[in-house]
Amino acid sequence: MSSSDLPAKHRALVATSDKTVQVREKELPTLSADDVLVQVKGVTLNPTDWKHVANLLKDGTSTGSDFAGVVVRPDEGGKWRKGDRVAGFTRGGYLDNANGAFSEYIKSPSALLWRVPEATGWEDAASMGGIGLSTAVYVVNYKLGLPRWNSPSKEPVPFLIWSGATSVGDFLVQLSKILNLKAYVTASPKHHERLRSLGAAEVFDYKDPEVASKIKQASGGKIQYGVDCISENGTTKTAAQAFRGDGGKLATLLPVKQEGEGWPSNVEIIHCLIYAALKKSNEGDHEVITSWNEDLPGFIESGRIKANPVVHRGEGLDKIGEGLEYLKSGKASGEKLGYTL
Repeated sequence: MSSSDLPAKHRALVATSDKTVQVREKELPTLSADDVLVQVKGVTLNPTDWKHVANLLKDGTSTGSDFAGVVVRPDEGGKWRKGDRVAGFTRGGYLDNANGAFSEYIKSPSALLWRVPEATGWEDAASMGGIGLSTAVYVVNYKLGLPRWNSPSKEPVPFLIWSGATSVGDFLVQLSKILNLKAYVTASPKHHERLRSLGAAEVFDYKDPEVASKIKQASGGKIQYGVDCISENGTTKTAAQAFRGDGGKLATLLPVKQEGEGWPSNVEIIHCLIYAALKKSNEGDHEVITSWNEDLPGFIESGRIKANPVVHRGEGLDKIGEGLEYLKSGKASGEKLGYTL
């Protein structure tokens, strides 16, 4: 498809004034010299997608984060060619109200895309190229400052993952194996077998009232790094109580207020927002993701990184709205909702 063959408009799922979504026709996003235009073939959903619709986006604004597809207009720098299979993520409608993953076409800066192997399906690619895996890498290798994937720790590093059955948690378990982190993971018992198969050292029932003390005992009181993938309803305080006596760093995916009693005073709570990596001006945030994108295809091809358990929910933009409502209801557990376009 040449640039002259591109349509002037395309279909996109947009936010509405009543905080729902609707498919509408929109102009194609405006491209800069470094932007790549991608025809979207598959998307996956995240809780942040419905939260943006409910709380942040105005009527007519594009939506969606995770995408995979085919390059139809390369960047002028020549990093990509027409027909290349790529994937990535954006902050749908927030950075550019005309650009989002839940659309027929999306623009992306060239460095924020990665090559999708031929054997990888579109929904799996969207899952691995989306905010879940990118957040896992960003948190561990930038915000927590642990050794990178190309120079892992020589000695196992005790590491807490609160809620391994979430998208980010699932990828954190996989990443921990690559980085030589000894992962102590919480999840519902029905997810324990999968998490062990991905590399978790030990898995605990997050509903156990003694879970923090059991993790501390199992780890020998040595945990000083961790990620709380829930970050609400008291999970951060409980996770912090599993840390060693002299504290450490605990990353959260939502802002957390340290209110009430029982907070370990020497555990630093670090809120992490992956969208910071989308801006080139945030040099450190941006660099860790662009570097990871260069190496990710190799990890997929070697089987060291696998997609979240993706559940195909349908084909077409019109189907995505019900998936957002399903996520909003809180019914999803250990699954990633995927759609093809």
